[in-house]
Amino acid sequence: MEHLRVLDLGGVGPRRLPESITRLKHLRYLRISNLVEELPEFVGSMHHLQTLDLEGPYKLPNSMSNLHNLRHIKLRSDVTEYPVGIGKLTDLQTLPGFYVSPKHNCAKLGELKDMNNIRGRFSIKGLENLDSVNEAEKACLDKKRNISYLHLERDHKADSSLIDEEVLESLKPSVKLQSLKISGFKGPSYPSWLGDMSFSRLHTIKLEHCGNWASLPPLGQLPSLKSLYIHKAGAVKYIGNDFFSVGFSQLEELTLEDMYNWKSWCGAQKGECLKLKKLSISRCENLESLSLINLGAVEVLSISECPKLRFLPGDSLELSQLQSVETITIQGIYQVWCIEAAHVSTAAPLEDQSCLSLEDVGQREAEYMLGMCSSICRLTVSKCRNLTSLPLRNLSALEYVEIKLSHMIGQLTVIRCANLTSLPLTELTALKYLEISECYQLQLSSGSLQLPKLSSMLEMRIQCIPEAAYIRALFSPGGAEALETSCLELTNVDQLVASFFLKELSHMICRLTITQCANLASLPLTELTALKYLEITGCNQLQLSSGSLQLPQSSSMLEMKIKCIHGAEYVRVLFSPGGTEELEASCLELTNVDKLEALFLLNEFSHMIHRLTVTRCANLTSLPWTDLTTLEYLMVSECSMFQLLDAKQLPSTLQVFCIYGNPYETEQYSRHQHFQRLKQGQQCSDKEGGERNLYLVFRNVHDASAASEFCFMGFIKIHTLDIEWDCCTNDRSNVTDRVTQEVLFNLYLSCISCKKLVIRGYTGLGFASWYANFFSKELRTDFFRRLSSVSLLQCSKCEILPPLSRLFSLKELHVEGASSLGSFMQDYDDMSEEGWQETQTRIAFPELQKLEFHDMPVWKEWLGTREGDFPRLRKLILKHCPKLRALPHLPLSLEELELEACDELTSLSATDSPNRTKSLRSSKPFRWLSLSTSKGTSLTLQHMSLTNCPLLLAWCEGNPRILADIPNLLIHGVQVHTSGGNSISSGNEHDEGDIPRLVYGFFFSGNKGFDDREAKRMLLRGKFKLKERMLAVPDHLGSFFLMSAPESRDGGGCSDTESVEEMETFLSDAIYGYHIAREHSNGDDDHRLWENPCQDCKGVIHKGAIGRC
Repeated sequence: MEHLRVLDLGGVGPRRLPESITRLKHLRYLRISNLVEELPEFVGSMHHLQTLDLEGPYKLPNSMSNLHNLRHIKLRSDVTEYPVGIGKLTDLQTLPGFYVSPKHNCAKLGELKDMNNIRGRFSIKGLENLDSVNEAEKACLDKKRNISYLHLERDHKADSSLIDEEVLESLKPSVKLQSLKISGFKGPSYPSWLGDMSFSRLHTIKLEHCGNWASLPPLGQLPSLKSLYIHKAGAVKYIGNDFFSVGFSQLEELTLEDMYNWKSWCGAQKGECLKLKKLSISRCENLESLSLINLGAVEVLSISECPKLRFLPGDSLELSQLQSVETITIQGIYQVWCIEAAHVSTAAPLEDQSCLSLEDVGQREAEYMLGMCSSICRLTVSKCRNLTSLPLRNLSALEYVEIKLSHMIGQLTVIRCANLTSLPLTELTALKYLEISECYQLQLSSGSLQLPKLSSMLEMRIQCIPEAAYIRALFSPGGAEALETSCLELTNVDQLVASFFLKELSHMICRLTITQCANLASLPLTELTALKYLEITGCNQLQLSSGSLQLPQSSSMLEMKIKCIHGAEYVRVLFSPGGTEELEASCLELTNVDKLEALFLLNEFSHMIHRLTVTRCANLTSLPWTDLTTLEYLMVSECSMFQLLDAKQLPSTLQVFCIYGNPYETEQYSRHQHFQRLKQGQQCSDKEGGERNLYLVFRNVHDASAASEFCFMGFIKIHTLDIEWDCCTNDRSNVTDRVTQEVLFNLYLSCISCKKLVIRGYTGLGFASWYANFFSKELRTDFFRRLSSVSLLQCSKCEILPPLSRLFSLKELHVEGASSLGSFMQDYDDMSEEGWQETQTRIAFPELQKLEFHDMPVWKEWLGTREGDFPRLRKLILKHCPKLRALPHLPLSLEELELEACDELTSLSATDSPNRTKSLRSSKPFRWLSLSTSKGTSLTLQHMSLTNCPLLLAWCEGNPRILADIPNLLIHGVQVHTSGGNSISSGNEHDEGDIPRLVYGFFFSGNKGFDDREAKRMLLRGKFKLKERMLAVPDHLGSFFLMSAPESRDGGGCSDTESVEEMETFLSDAIYGYHIAREHSNGDDDHRLWENPCQDCKGVIHKGAIGRC
């Protein structure tokens, strides 16, 4: 065996190495293990030995320095003490380390000076035993270019030394070093060479137990550094820009541990740490802020035992900056025991299921993690004693949720978790608020969604699941009084879901809303004993009359709304809260309801309805009047077939009746005068469906505000507003003047929206308080520009009219039946000073075209008008105004004038006195009634009718030119041909057919005709018998008058002007006297005229008259 080269004694394990081994002259490799004793000295005689592989802590012999060919020493321990002279082994390549021994018989660190062939891993330990910096300098580590891994260690438990900093400075390694570990040095600062850019191959650095370093070296400028580990740098409080330096361009892993004074760092700047994939921070008990900005490449984040570190976005731990993170482990920070998240990045492989585990975390921390981990498939929540709410939003990949030992969760939110297939919530006994939305795999019927006990909850919302579009349940916090807050809302839910919730909550639902449940075929609500408010919308399979919708029988019901069900578009029932005195609050509203459904509802609630509104019920013809025993307010709107054949059908309790809308053309109406206007009230003023007419009836109104509020139409434009008081009863004792004025005042907004206003039977003494609003600057423009017609009818107690003259849009005014009105004077009592001044400067009734007054028995005077008023008046009608004595100043624009039964009206002139008989004979024609104009200009007054106006007729006889040019003249309803009507020609000859400008009229005493030619002959005979003071009258005429207004001395056969004037005077006096005689004769049919003249006017009078005109 003398040629043996390799000897391995590892398996034999001799207790003692035999000396005979030295005879193996060619031995190159020797492996020895399990030797208890020290290595013998004779080993030094094995001069050809190149590799010595020793297992165990053997003491090396002093003869080791003789092994000049030794290349490799393999030791299992790097704290082996080397004998003196080890430095002679200059060819040694493998040496695990060098231990600086305090013993004098062991090698010093300086013996490494010439051992420059050492390569691979090398460590120097026991540096705390170094006595001199010189020994460190002799080691010449910078010349050992083949060392790739270097560990410089000083015992961190040993006391600090004054030379620590210099020693470390002297142990500068070769720039070809790839990995460096420094530990245990207690100098105040790091060596200057640490972090130098010349170490271009250095890729790994570990710094341990450098507890006195106040700052970290500028390691960021090392171009190849990939891994950095810093442990127990206890003096470092702040990591600044110097540490990052150029920016760790190749750094992939950063670990910071046990830095108990570290509080914050500045964070990476843009362009720094671009390749950092793993960041681990642990046991930094004072760390408060950790900026993760610009660390978007981090894939693995581990933070543990940093109790002051919080989730504070923008200031502390903001994980949202880590766009590529896949694994997150956070333990022992503020309010977090453990958070583990795996494969949370959206870029993670599809086969890897992402999961999130939350254990004993706080509320804000849980919300933060759930908001960040949007792609998780599994969620586990356990031991979260401080977690009161669990929001799960936009977790589209979430499939499974497990909640364990988290009894304090009071709020759970699960939103947009489209793949979630299981959500067991039965163990959440403290859950108060639950929200589930857009989780399309969860179903109540299949059990994938298991709800907690509902009675302990406060609010629950479930929407966009397969069985329901929306469910909301609001529960009372407890107690009988709190039941009013309990409500249930169901939108587009299946029959099974609706039945489940109605059954579970039947005893506590106070408010129920069901919307758009098209598949809901049955809805029994009779068991909802606490229900007060009910609203049903868009459930088109439900029907009241068929029983598929069973209304609740709860006596506590306050309001019910039903919309868009089978046979009914809108139904609203407002119940009284209790007691007979509160029945006034009960009302029923029906809109577009079939007749069968309407009658069902009316029968159901007839005993309690105080207000009833019926709108667009097309086939509803009548109401069960006898059953509506409490009805006080009724509105019928656009019900085309509705009929009221007799006013006696109306309940005696009815106070207000409104009719609005569009009529049915063939309906029949009562002969009762007020309901003959029913069709007029319903007629549509705009055939296209725009504005409507509104007819209001008030009788025995007690509450003016309630009555007017009931009639208020809001924003709806009304063409004609017809308001009538007390139409169905003659008993006005209960309707006081104050109430009627208040009703009218409250209807002001409705009035200003209409174009035509009709007021009938108003019992107030005046309109001052209402019309005072006409002069409000804020409302004047809208009102004045719209209202064009006003009618005041049968306002029997009205003593003064409103100031209508300022309505510059008013075109028609009709006043009738104002039996208490003594003078036409407008009420300015409530008008402001500005308004009063305005009335004195502006023209009254600037746009009025038609003016009518009827049946005003005590009207005597027309006051408050001036010449120039009524500038556009075209038609004036005065009928049955027996006390009216004079007319106002009327305009040139007047075209039609009708006067009837105005007994004391003596003149068409505003200046004539009714008691001056002389003026009747001598006054000139009224200037504004221009009968003839310049050539080519048309006449103004086109129509005039005089009926039963005796004094006015006599005045007209004295002013014949007034009537001569009127084209259309009616006297007592009979057409009279005038020269203006071209029925009598004008010429120079003096025969019967050429009487100049002849005007005639007559009174009928029977149905007998009238002969024009005979009337002309009678006039001629009158002229020849002028001196006899006698006028013959044909037998078939009751009375007549003839007036001649010749234009020349040649007219009518008269030779001079004096004879013509004498004839006119005679005829005027004679006919006037005859008419008065007829009035006093009580209709004596004896038509002969006596020659005895009147004692005052010398006119011929009828026999039997009193002798005076």
